[in-house]
Formats: sequence, C-alpha cells, structure tokens
Amino acid sequence: APDNLDLILSNPPFHTGVHTHYQTSENLLQKSAKHLKKGGELRLVANNFLRYQPLIEAALGNCQLRIEAQGFRIYQATRS
Repeated sequence: APDNLDLILSNPPFHTGVHTHYQTSENLLQKSAKHLKKGGELRLVANNFLRYQPLIEAALGNCQLRIEAQGFRIYQATRS
C-alpha cells in the first residue's frame, strides 16, 4: 500500500472460508500509522463483537466509536 494516505476506509475480512481468521485485520491496523500521513484518518466498519478498538489505539493512539447499530460499529482514528 502507498504511504502518505489521507484516508484508510475498510470493512476488513475476518474469515477464511468458514473459519475465523483475524491476521489480515490485525496487520491492517498495526500498519495503518505507517501508511497514513499526519492528520490522516482511519475509518473502520466491523461486527460489534470484534475487539478492534484496542488495536487501533495501539497503532494510532486514539480511537472513537462513531456509531453502533444493527450489530456493527464504525470506528474513527486520526494519525497525530
């Protein structure tokens, strides 16, 4: 992925076939700061049972839950 992005917008996969597999999502979150420019934003749509907020906070230092409805959450974080 390119560096110096303004925005990463994703609903990352967490399945490999019928099996749950979180590595792709975890990699995306762990590397997000490297690819976002300062002030760049991450927005993530995820099932509400997935615990992405601590991973986002570890990568970017901040994370807000923008909305939770119908089994999903939208997270927002900004690279400082």
